[in-house]
Amino acid sequence: MLGIQKVGIKGMFRGIRRWWFQQDGAPVHKDGDSIKFIRKKITRNILPHPAQSPDLNPIELIWARMKKEVEMRCPQTKADLLEAIIESWKNINIRFIRKCIMGIKKNMKKVIKHEGNLQ
Repeated sequence: MLGIQKVGIKGMFRGIRRWWFQQDGAPVHKDGDSIKFIRKKITRNILPHPAQSPDLNPIELIWARMKKEVEMRCPQTKADLLEAIIESWKNINIRFIRKCIMGIKKNMKKVIKHEGNLQ
């Protein structure tokens, strides 16, 4: 692999004394086994985050757009669904993705100002 070795999450942060792991608050991420694994293998510092918070997670905005496009096609079979998903993904342009990402800074400032709420 051209001398590139796999470095886990811990390896990426080697040398940094204290850092936090953040994941969304989806129920599957909050179960005991997931939390135990993260604390044992990654870090004991876990920050909570609202599940599917589009305000602070640009991928949720992208998924929402794709879901809307797929639903509008009303797929009737698995093959139709797969085709709709692939087409929807192809329709996402880089400008939209950048807009989603750039909105995080503005939303983060609002969340901080309103002590955790986006108002």
